[in-house]
This record gives sequence, structure tokens and C-alpha cells, in this order.
Amino acid sequence: MYIMDKLSNYDEATKNHIIHIGIQNYLLNKNFFESKSAKVVDIDAITEKNALNKEIETLKKSKNELLLKLDEQSKKLVTIREDMYENTEEKIKNVVKTKENEIIYFKKQYETLKNGMFNEINVRADEKNKINHEKILIMDQKIKMLTDTIEEKEQKIIELNKKYVHATKGSEFEKSIFENLENIIETHYDSVWSTRHVGPQMGGKGDIILCHKITDFCVMIDPKNHDCVTKAHKDKFLKDMRDPLNSFDCGLMVSRGKIRGMRSYEEIEEGTKKLLYLSNYVVGQEDFLLTMIEKVHNELYGKQKDVLDLKNIRPKYISEYKRLSRQKALNDENGKLLNERIKEITTEYYDYYKADIQTDSVGRKVSSGKIEKSDHVNKFLDSFLIPDEKSKIKISEIYVDYCKKFPDTEKKQFTKCLNVWKKMKSGVESKLKSTSYLKGYKSKNTISIATSILNAK
Repeated sequence: MYIMDKLSNYDEATKNHIIHIGIQNYLLNKNFFESKSAKVVDIDAITEKNALNKEIETLKKSKNELLLKLDEQSKKLVTIREDMYENTEEKIKNVVKTKENEIIYFKKQYETLKNGMFNEINVRADEKNKINHEKILIMDQKIKMLTDTIEEKEQKIIELNKKYVHATKGSEFEKSIFENLENIIETHYDSVWSTRHVGPQMGGKGDIILCHKITDFCVMIDPKNHDCVTKAHKDKFLKDMRDPLNSFDCGLMVSRGKIRGMRSYEEIEEGTKKLLYLSNYVVGQEDFLLTMIEKVHNELYGKQKDVLDLKNIRPKYISEYKRLSRQKALNDENGKLLNERIKEITTEYYDYYKADIQTDSVGRKVSSGKIEKSDHVNKFLDSFLIPDEKSKIKISEIYVDYCKKFPDTEKKQFTKCLNVWKKMKSGVESKLKSTSYLKGYKSKNTISIATSILNAK
């Protein structure tokens, strides 16, 4: 192997020449080589061994160099790994911190949105609750009114039964008719009829007497709280009308039930007198009674005035005219004083409370509590609104903000106070509703909210 390696350093021609020279040399020195062959073998083995040892040393040296390089590379790898670990750990910490900050930010955003939604829901819920509360109050008032009305009707039925059903209560029947007649005559007939309730005190003259103050036309009214008026009562009524001591021009029998032998309403002439029979009568129809009496009065008086002595009637006309003229003059004077006093009160009310007394007094009496409420509304509006020609704000929104400070306020009352405040500010009267917009004003809260948003940005 060694020789072959040596020969490999030469070309073919040189190799052949060397081999030829070697053969020739061997043939010439054959004996010498044979004696020295053993030694040559040993020299080649030693030479090959030395070459191998050198190769081993070379390999060991290369191994050591490689081990040194490996050790250096390992140290570098460890350093790189440590740097990478440190950098990675730092990056992980930064990422974790960033994510934690993002989580905190998003939580705050979520809480803000949640609170905003809850606040809006609460505001709307409060507004609906207030509206429902108002509706419930209105329904309660209606129920109370209906209950009171039912109780009043039931009480009235009981009283009517007590007064008019039992025949022993005839005095209550005639007393109610008399009182109602008095009220109607005073209210609608200028007290032209004089009334007397004679009742059982004066026999033979019925129970109620009406007398015309101008014509002296007299009417006898005989109320009967009976289920059926018998012939005996009819004969008694007719006897009283025919009595020459009684100067009645007309007689009227009124019965809660039927009048035997008569229709529901019937007129009978008795000489120059007129008799009226009215069945199934209900207390409260006294205006109908007076209408019939006036009709008979006009008919009989029209027939008699041609034969009457006009001289006897003339003073009564003059007296009645003077009385009415004095009453009219007194009423006119009182009216002037009242108008002047009304103007004074209106001016003083506006000076004290800066409000319109006519608006505050519509449909109710003005109390100190409501005046104070109007003053609260005025102060609130002055502090809550600012003029802005291009803006408008819904009245219901103003009402919601007002109720946060002054709860249990009726929306109708608040709107009326707002109308008065607007009239005071602009000098123009215009009625707004709770669903309307107030033009020319905006809320101070809008400005503060916008400012806070800009500051946050």
C-alpha cells in the first residue's frame, strides 16, 4: 500500500520506468535482497506503523480542534439560547402587560357602555313609570269619582225611597218640590213669582201657593205622595178650587203615582179657572211645572186683560221697573268696582310672582303651594335653558330633568308653568303641549357634555 501510494505521485511512463529499474536492480542484487528480505519487511512495517501513528496523531489533533470548535459552538449556542430566552421572556412580559392593559381598557369601555345603557334604560323606565303612575292616579281618581257617584246615587235612592215611597212621608215630598220651585224661580224667572209653603197649617188651600207679583195670578199646588190618588182627594182638591174665599186662578195636582180617572197629564177648565193633573211625577221636574204654569198664566191673563182695570196694574209695572232699574244700576256699579279690583289683583300678582294669574286660576283655586311650584319651575328653566335661535328642545325632556329635582309634579301643571315662563321671556302668548318642542332654546347640559367629550379626546 505504501509503495502504491508513492507510485501514485508519478505518471504512467515514469511508473513503468521505475518498475523496470527496480526489476533490473532486483535481478542484479537478488542475493542481497533475499538475505535482507526479513529486515526489509520489518522496515516497511515500521514505516507503515509510523505513517499510521502520524495519521493517528493528525486525526487526534483534528479531533481536538473539532472538540474545541464544538465547545466554542456549544458556548455560543448556550449564550444565544440565554439571550433568546431573556429576550423572549421580556417580549412575553411586554405582550402580557399589553394584553392586560387592553383587557383593562376594554373592561372600562364595557362598564362605560353598560352604565350608559343602564342609565338610559333607567331614565326611560322612570319616565314610563311616571307616565304609568300618572295614569294610575287618573284611573284611581276616576274610580274614586265613580265610586263616590255610585255611593251618592245609592244614598240618593235611599233618601228618595225614604222621602217618596212611603205615604207617611208626604211632607218631605211637598217640601222638596217647594224648595226646587224656589230655586228655579229665583234663578230663571227673576223672582217674579212669590212662593208660600202652607202645608198642613192652612186647611183648604193646598200645600204650595204661587202668586205672580205683577198680575196677582195665583196658583194652588197640591202634591200627593200616593201610589194612586183616590176620588176623595180629587173631590177635596176640586172643593178647595171652587171655594169663593180662595182667589186661585189655577190649580195643580201632582202625584207620585196615578190619579184615578186621569191620564198622565190632563187639563180641565173649571169656569174661568184651569185645573192641571200630573201623574207619575218625579221630584226634579219642577222646571216643567213652571213651564205649564207660565203657559196657563199667559193664556188666562191674555183673556182677562181686556176686561181688567189697567189703572190697577200700571203701578205694579212701574214699581217692578223701578226695582229692576235700581238692581241693574247697583249691578253696573258693582261690576265697575269688580273690574278695577281684578286689574289691581292681576298687576300685583304679576309683580310678586312673575306669573299670569289668569293662567294659574284656570280650572282651580290658586294656592300658595302652586304659586311656589310655579316659582320653582321658573327658576329651574332659567338655570337649565339658554337662548339659541337655531336650536329646539322637546318639552318632555325638560320635564324629565325637572322631575329629577322636583318629583311628583304633574306634567299638565309643568306645561302650564312653562307657557307662562315663555310668555314672560318673549312677550308672546302661545300654548305648548307636552309633546311640543320649545324653539329658540337649548339645554346647558348639552354644552357641558360636549365640553367633557372634547376634553376627554
